[in-house]
Amino acid sequence: MVDALNPLSDESRGTEESARALLKIFQELGFKSQLQTVHHSIDGVSKRQANVIGYSSDMLVDRTTRRGVLMINPIDVTQPPRAGLDFAVTATDQFLLGPGVLQGKADFICRIFAARELLERRHKNPLYLVGACGSHLGMIGAKFLIESRTVNPLSVLGYAPTGLALRQHGFGHFSLRVDMDCSAKDRDSRGYSRYVGVRVKSPSTDLSILDSQETAFTHAIRFLLSSAEAGFDFQWSTLKVGGAEGARPSLSDLVIFVPPFQFEDFKRFIRERFSQGEGVEFEFDFKGALDSGVGFFSPEIAEFIVRLERCWAEFSQKIPFSRAVVGRADPALNRLSLRLDLRYPPSVNPKSVESDWKAVFADLLRDYPKVFVKTVKERIVPAFGQDDEASVAVITDGGVFEKEKFPYQVMGVGYDHDGLKTDQEKIRWDDIDQAIRVYKDWIESQCL
Repeated sequence: MVDALNPLSDESRGTEESARALLKIFQELGFKSQLQTVHHSIDGVSKRQANVIGYSSDMLVDRTTRRGVLMINPIDVTQPPRAGLDFAVTATDQFLLGPGVLQGKADFICRIFAARELLERRHKNPLYLVGACGSHLGMIGAKFLIESRTVNPLSVLGYAPTGLALRQHGFGHFSLRVDMDCSAKDRDSRGYSRYVGVRVKSPSTDLSILDSQETAFTHAIRFLLSSAEAGFDFQWSTLKVGGAEGARPSLSDLVIFVPPFQFEDFKRFIRERFSQGEGVEFEFDFKGALDSGVGFFSPEIAEFIVRLERCWAEFSQKIPFSRAVVGRADPALNRLSLRLDLRYPPSVNPKSVESDWKAVFADLLRDYPKVFVKTVKERIVPAFGQDDEASVAVITDGGVFEKEKFPYQVMGVGYDHDGLKTDQEKIRWDDIDQAIRVYKDWIESQCL
């Protein structure tokens, strides 16, 4: 199992290598199987995306009549940035550990082994086992599978780490990108010649977990506000925020410049106030004189970024059961992009969220006539079911299938509080053994 989990399948690598490793498992266990290349046009994402499909019987599918059962799992993995390091899946006596363990691949292998035990028996209804790409990219793998009609099931069982509890309701996810024009950056240091690099690290937690801890981005904003309140004069030059997809951002980098006469006092202030804290870590880099070529955010843009984060948080608090973050900040030539993420329950209409936010955002922009922005809707993953309180808050492809009138339920091995979207995701071996037994019974009830 460990070998099958270790081919990394993130945004930069794509899922093709991982899908081929799973295809090999299907072939070795006697399944009919195929690789399905998934085409997309998303910028900055590997084109090597693929679904892998295993069949319990023949591969013939009636495109007009729905038959059989689809068990579908995500096989792409997202993990928090850790200075460019990759973390492999490992095994101990008690646990399976590592990135992606709770994101779908380990559960998929449990389903494969459960189905293998029944492969020689006659199936009344065919079983389709699909490992889908792009769960963190708007469910592109699941959408491509539906559109292609490579399978046409009567019902669907998706994946979320529910401790093997069967659930029929789930949250959706809404992402907006705010692009700010920074072409008017001042390139003259104007006396702000001392460099201060700030890196903030905080725990990565999936948005399914109600977590009151501040993110790396909110800690970075607090650092700026505290420095200004303490009387220090500085200019803000760069900002970058990153984290696992669908999780609270765990890494924030910013650069500011201070005047020479405040440099030593500022370093002393930083060491006294921001060395370490519970659940957060600050790292600082100090450099000497830099006289030219440095660009600063205008005061309006700097203030707008701070207000935007606060405004988004306040907006989300008015939506019951929801949770929201500024998920990423990506600098580019003459532009800064901030992504706003919202996890929302089934009772919420994402179109209403979008229209309500447009009104709030328009009010915010009136205070900043010199700030030029463009808002882009990145993706919406629809919720499924109806019951907010009984919903699984981990993002799934349930809404995608429900939209196409496929009956959908979700279950899976593990729990989101065991490190989902961290580099230390874990599942107990006892739970894996139990999952294989549970899935075997479920397949028997549905297909035999």
